[in-house]
Amino acid sequence: HARFVLPQLAQAVGRGWAVSFAPSLGNDIALPPQPLRRFPLALPSFPMTHNYRVDMTWPEGVTIDDEPAAEPLETPHFALRTTSSVRGNTESRTIELTLKVGEVPADEVPAFAADLRTLRVRIGGLMVAKIDGVPLR
Repeated sequence: HARFVLPQLAQAVGRGWAVSFAPSLGNDIALPPQPLRRFPLALPSFPMTHNYRVDMTWPEGVTIDDEPAAEPLETPHFALRTTSSVRGNTESRTIELTLKVGEVPADEVPAFAADLRTLRVRIGGLMVAKIDGVPLR
């Protein structure tokens, strides 16, 4: 667990602010440069579950457009659960990634790579808020 206060973390984007975040899900899933293989792809950290949560408290008067959401992604190889919620001027995101297998059969590696790309899109990595007369500090 870690808690940070970072001055000037938000960057101005259009008429709003944006803060990027990069979940540390470990180096547990390393894909080879070529997805075509003759041998299974080992996932040496199996069994593994990574939990990640980020809470952003925006200044008073900032508008957050995100609706609460929960998005599961179930594949034969992993389960991803993401949630987002807003309460007042605090936005929260949670991510839970669970590996289901210790290795991916060679013929399934291309689909596994595609699922990992979908995972990265689902995680996002950007929190955005509108500026309502609040100066960027």
